[in-house]
Amino acid sequence: MMAACERTIGEGNSIMMFPEGTRSADGRLRAFKPGAFSIALSTRSPLLPIVLEGTGDALPKRGFVLHGHHPIRLRVLDEIPYESFAAQSPEKVIAGDWEYYGKALAGVGQDSAAAEQMLKAARLDRTKDYNYVEASKAFSKAKAYDKAIAAMQEKLAVGKPETNDYYYLGDAAIKGKRWMTADSAWATYIERNPNAYQGYKFRARTQN
Repeated sequence: MMAACERTIGEGNSIMMFPEGTRSADGRLRAFKPGAFSIALSTRSPLLPIVLEGTGDALPKRGFVLHGHHPIRLRVLDEIPYESFAAQSPEKVIAGDWEYYGKALAGVGQDSAAAEQMLKAARLDRTKDYNYVEASKAFSKAKAYDKAIAAMQEKLAVGKPETNDYYYLGDAAIKGKRWMTADSAWATYIERNPNAYQGYKFRARTQN
């Protein structure tokens, strides 16, 4: 199939692929397989992300019979130029797509779903660990504070902690009323940045 796809593109045509490789059983986006991205790299082709919503209700996994009438939404996102991922491995291209998709979901108010995609991006490409922070902020916006806290704790565990990581952890912990976690985070923030008044202000909230 890969050779046929490369030949088709070489003849000046486009191809469409579903990078998950199969339908999702629960409607959630599954992990991407590297095939589509390997083809894009080998043929020096751009990527044009398309988001389909609602098809899981119309044609669930393990069935080939349409289930009544369902609204289906199709969104064509901005093209990703070949030059932007030419020097990357397929895995890093996939991570970039997760990040891109997360931002697209955040743009239409789907904050919890956006956060899940950003987490996938962070886990697949550790050089883009800022996606942990973006995931935490999106979870907080969706009021999923435990997930926001967990995202920041994961960033602290797998990377090199930055001072502002403790700010975002402390902020999520206060919103989630996880007072011990909040107190610890703000104490570390104060230790690392003693001249910032925010640390003292927010730590005081954890002790009232």
